[in-house]
Amino acid sequence: MQVLRGVCGPPSTSPNFNCSCPQKFDVHPACITRSTPSSPNFIRHLGSVHGQDTCARGVMCSASDGSGACAPRQTPTHLFEEGDKIGKGGSCDVYCGVEKGSGARHALKVLRAPSQAQQSQLRQEAETLSKLSCPKIVRMLAQNFEMGSGQPVVVLEHCSGGSLLSFLQQPENARGLDDDQFLFLLRDLVDALSYLRGKGIVHRDIKPGNILRHIHSSGRNVCEYKLSDFGTSREAMDTEQTTSIVGTEEYLHPLMYKNAFFGNSTQSTINPISGELWSLGCTLYHAMTASVPFRPLGGARNNRKAMLVMISQKPSGAISGDQRLDGNFRWSEGPPGDCRMSESLRSKVIPLLQGLLDTDQRQWSFATFLDESQRILGLRCFHVCDTECGDLFRLYLEPRQSLAELQDALAYHTELPACQQLLFHRVQPLLSMLGAQALVSDLPATQDDQPLLLVSTHGTEGRGRRHVPVQPSLLTPDASLEEDMTSSFKACSALHVLSLMALTLHRLPNLLFSAILALRSALTSTLSTVETRFRVLSATCQERQTRLTILTQIRDTLRPTPPGGAPSRIDHARQLCDELRDTLWRLKYRLEDIRKSADVVRFDNPLPDALCHDDSSDALQHIFKSGKDIWQRIQERRQKIPLSEIEQEKHRGDKASLNRLCVEGTNRIKGLQDKRRTLLEKYAAHVQQLCERLEAAQDIEAQLLRLKEESEQFSALLNEIWATEFEDLRQLAEHSRRYDVLKTTAPIHNQLGHLLSEDLPVLETFNLNSTESSNK
Repeated sequence: MQVLRGVCGPPSTSPNFNCSCPQKFDVHPACITRSTPSSPNFIRHLGSVHGQDTCARGVMCSASDGSGACAPRQTPTHLFEEGDKIGKGGSCDVYCGVEKGSGARHALKVLRAPSQAQQSQLRQEAETLSKLSCPKIVRMLAQNFEMGSGQPVVVLEHCSGGSLLSFLQQPENARGLDDDQFLFLLRDLVDALSYLRGKGIVHRDIKPGNILRHIHSSGRNVCEYKLSDFGTSREAMDTEQTTSIVGTEEYLHPLMYKNAFFGNSTQSTINPISGELWSLGCTLYHAMTASVPFRPLGGARNNRKAMLVMISQKPSGAISGDQRLDGNFRWSEGPPGDCRMSESLRSKVIPLLQGLLDTDQRQWSFATFLDESQRILGLRCFHVCDTECGDLFRLYLEPRQSLAELQDALAYHTELPACQQLLFHRVQPLLSMLGAQALVSDLPATQDDQPLLLVSTHGTEGRGRRHVPVQPSLLTPDASLEEDMTSSFKACSALHVLSLMALTLHRLPNLLFSAILALRSALTSTLSTVETRFRVLSATCQERQTRLTILTQIRDTLRPTPPGGAPSRIDHARQLCDELRDTLWRLKYRLEDIRKSADVVRFDNPLPDALCHDDSSDALQHIFKSGKDIWQRIQERRQKIPLSEIEQEKHRGDKASLNRLCVEGTNRIKGLQDKRRTLLEKYAAHVQQLCERLEAAQDIEAQLLRLKEESEQFSALLNEIWATEFEDLRQLAEHSRRYDVLKTTAPIHNQLGHLLSEDLPVLETFNLNSTESSNK
């Protein structure tokens, strides 16, 4: 008998869903019933799944304490109650039990029915878990039995965060996992599957419902994902081919799916590892988007023929598809646009999913999957604030990439050319901190509240992502309970998006002010450097001018230039000196103007503080939590169908309350966006002034560097003149001792005596860098 394991999907945003409970069942393909939300069988199914049969909770009590309440059930080592149920599968219920004597919480997997096949499967799972010891796989603590019924019980470690499936069914995760959670999941699945491959074991039922979350006490965002439910696992070789069909049909490999529902006497064989990788790809897509990857009309279980065509004829590169009303398929090579994962990480994950969800020879091997996953997990994440647009985003780069490649990635993401980018971290210019040859591995770590600050030297120029307005949908008065369940889920999801937007907007003023401080610091530093260069170059030119004057006097004494004669090299040197002096005077006045204008706005904060003191971020967090409470109450009412009169009134009140919360949330975010626009306008005006002054200071610095080169040419010319005139000066000194010709010109004689002393060095070429170092 071919066994499929099914799980009811998460609450869908479309009306085509059956149930949101994480129920798992073992059933022959031909026996799967097809109930719809509108059918009576569906209502009866809801009641039976959630315990509306007997004892008001759908269970048989093993004892009573005489007060009418069910007595605790127990094993020799644990106590548990029916209200402690945390999961339900096809053959087992899972309870959160308390260990006798220690009070420690453990998960108890209790067999419901005495079927020999189910007992064998539970024993097989216990046997497999007893061989495994991996922190990313749920740990088995003991095998036991329930006292009274004698049913087998497997004691497992308790994972406080529930399953990945239940986590994705929450409104805040309607757009999939965020970057951190997805990378946690990928990291832990890689560890678990690598360990299993080393043991030669395949899980054969990878899906979100079989992945548990363990929340660490250090924080709610720090968690581990653990692979569970090894009832169908077995040993498998890399080259093995099989026709066995095990798994959950939404995550089945196309060949397995065909064998299960459209098989005949001749069934296709498949490598178990290939089927494992396909299920893994579907699971990662589900985690990324909170939706299964392939969605035929009516749902996968109501339209299996279309599902088979979809997964079998999927074009290479497509990672998802859905069926339109006209019956045609629409394929996608990426996740939906509202996916919560950052664009940069999506671009890294999509090739991974494409490799896992390809068929035939195009599908990746496990080794290729492992290599690519490790590459993704080794990427460095950088939080970036594009200050002109007010956008906060993440960028993922390989550690060996260069700073120039970081700027190229920013240019691709923001449409801001690298030549117009200024990057700061904690008010320090990134280039000054690390140098142009730095690698990504050298960059400092960033956080949401301490990102890299990206400043444009040319303003916004229409850049930035266009924020699509989020408008929570209101619940209509005449909708059915099923429609209200879907609408309330959408509304809560939208409220969560608004709360995240508010949190980002609340951080924006401090980030923009940090960018202004960074620009002011960069301007001050540039002005200081320019002033130092100016002083050194001025002193150098003054000294060269003095030497030129002396050489001119010597030339005029030795070889006076006749009237109308051709200009000499000294005349050319005098022309260069005059040009240097004139340029330096012009730069001096410009530098003084920039310094005065920069001193005007040095310490004040020019930005409005309306966003800093706005309480909308906290208010929207409270609105979302209140909306989620209402959604949970609406979800619980499906267990009470038909609703009593008082429940109908409560339901009507909850709908009105949720609508009020949606309106309040929308108004709050509109007010924040108005303040954001005002803030960005003020910021842009102030940054434009700072950038203009910084650009002017950098232009002066560039001119000083050119003057430095001209000064070096001037010094070289003086050296050549000195070398030419040296012998003549020696002869002149000899004549000056024999004749009294020069005694009548005492100043010149004294200058010649100083220049022609025995210890006079050869004129050196001026080196600006060495002079700057000595001045500093």
